[in-house]
Amino acid sequence: MDDSQFRQIIDCLGFSWHGYRKVRKGVKKRLDRHRANRGILSFETYLTAIASNPAIRREVETLMTVSISRFFRDHALWEALEGDIIPHLSATHRHSLSLWCAGSALGQEVYSFKILWHAMTSRGTPLPALHITATDSNPDYLRRARAGIFDGVTLRGLSPMDISRHFQRTEDGRFRAGDHLRGQITWIRHDMTRQPPPGHPFQIIFLRNSLLTYCNEERKKASLIMITGSLDRGGFLIIGTHERVPPAIPHLTPFRGCDWIFRHRGHQTR
Repeated sequence: MDDSQFRQIIDCLGFSWHGYRKVRKGVKKRLDRHRANRGILSFETYLTAIASNPAIRREVETLMTVSISRFFRDHALWEALEGDIIPHLSATHRHSLSLWCAGSALGQEVYSFKILWHAMTSRGTPLPALHITATDSNPDYLRRARAGIFDGVTLRGLSPMDISRHFQRTEDGRFRAGDHLRGQITWIRHDMTRQPPPGHPFQIIFLRNSLLTYCNEERKKASLIMITGSLDRGGFLIIGTHERVPPAIPHLTPFRGCDWIFRHRGHQTR
C-alpha cells in the first residue's frame, strides 16, 4: 500500500493524514495483512469494502489505533496535577474523585496517575476515594493494559525506586504493576467517536494524543462536544501538549494560560 492509497483510507474514515504521517509505516503493514487475510485482491475493492461493509470498517478502524505512549509523558503535566489540579479537586470533592482516561492504549498514563496518587497519599496528602474509567476501542490494548505487564524499555520515565515500589518482576523478565496500582480501575471497550461517555460526571478527563491527533476536524469537534458533556463543572480536560482544541467548544477555559489543560466553566450537561 502506498501513501496515496493510505490517504484514501484516512479520508474515508474521517482521520487525519497529519496525525498518521509519522506512524503510517506500521499501520499500512497491518492494513495490508488485513486485506490479504480477507482475501481481497485489489486496493479499490478493499476501499469499497471499508466504505460499505460495517464489519470490515470496524476491523480497519481497530487496526488504525496507535498505542504509542510512555510513563509520565510530559513532566509539566504531572507537576501541574500534583501541585495544582489534584489538591484543588480534593478540596472540592472530599469523598470521591472520578477520572476518565479516553484512549488509554496500553495503560501507561493510567498507571502513571495511580503512581502519582499513591505518592501523594504516602506523603500524607489527604485525598478522596479515586475511581478511574479507562477506555479504548482496541480490545487487545485493553487486555494488555488490564494485565499491567510491561517490558523494561517501556518503564523508562520511571525511577528505579518507583519500579521497585510499584512493579514485580515476572518469570520472563518483564514487570507487572502491583495490585495497588491495578485496583480501582474499570477498563471498558469504548469508541469515543460514536458512543456516549461511559458515565458522568468526571472531574478529570485525559484525552491525550488520541482523538485530537488522529481524527479530522469535523470528527474531532463532534466527538469533543460529546466528551466534554460528561465533564463536571469545574473539572479539567487534559490533552496532549502538541494538540489543539477546535474552536467553539463550549464551556472550556484554558487553565492558567496553559493551552493543553482546560477547565469546565459552564453548567454540567446531564
